[in-house]
Amino acid sequence: MQVTGTAELGSYPAGPQRHTIRPARTPTHSPCNLYDDHVQEEPSVKPQNQELSHDQHRFLDSLSEVIRVQGPQSATVTEVVRVARASRRTFYASFDNLEDCFLQLLRRESTRTLGAVQKAIDPRARWQEQVDRALTAWGDAVSVSPEIRPSPLKGDAGRRLQKDILKDYVQLLVSMSRNTGMVCGGVSPLEEHEAIMLMGGIRELYWYALEQDVPMETVIRSARRFVTAALSPGERGS
Repeated sequence: MQVTGTAELGSYPAGPQRHTIRPARTPTHSPCNLYDDHVQEEPSVKPQNQELSHDQHRFLDSLSEVIRVQGPQSATVTEVVRVARASRRTFYASFDNLEDCFLQLLRRESTRTLGAVQKAIDPRARWQEQVDRALTAWGDAVSVSPEIRPSPLKGDAGRRLQKDILKDYVQLLVSMSRNTGMVCGGVSPLEEHEAIMLMGGIRELYWYALEQDVPMETVIRSARRFVTAALSPGERGS
C-alpha cells in the first residue's frame, strides 16, 4: 500500500485472535469505612478527543473493515471510499489524507477502550479487584479489534497522538490510585512519573505480545502481577 506521511499501515502485522478475558471474581467492598466524607472520589478522566462528523465515522468504520478483512496493505483511499460507498471528494473534506484517517481511527479506538476501563472500575471495591477489573476490561476492549492498534507511530502527528493516549491512561491511573477503595486498602497515591512507568511497561508488553503472537490472557496475567506488585502497600517509598 502506498501511504505518505506519518503512519506506515503495512507495518502492522496480523494480531492474535480475539479473546474475552473474564474477571476472576465478583467485587467485594473494602472493610474500611468506604463512606467517610474525607475520602473524595476523583473525577472521571475525559480523553483528549474531538467530535467527529457522521461522514468521518463512516470512513473510520470503512477503514477498520478494510484493515480487518483485507489487511493493512490493502488500505487505500480508493478502497476506503468504495467500502463507504462515498466519493473521494467527501473523504478529503473529512480528512487530510489516509494517515489522518488512520490516526483518527486509533484515537477513536483509544477513547472507546478508556471508556470501557473507566466503566469497569468500582471505586469502592478492594484495590486488587479494581486492578483485576480494569485490566480485564482493557483486554476485552483491545481484543474487539486487534488489527487496530497504536503500535509505534512515525511522524509528528503520530507521536503527538501516542503522547495524548499515554497521558489519558496516566491520568486514569493517578485518579484510580486516589479513589476510596485504594485509599482504604493502604495504597499510596501514584505520582505522574510512577503512572508513566506503569503504563509504559504495559504498553511495551502489549506491543511485544502482538509481534510474538502472545495470547491476550498471558498479557493480562503478566500486567496484573506487575501492577499489583507496584501498588501493594509498603512497596513504594515515600
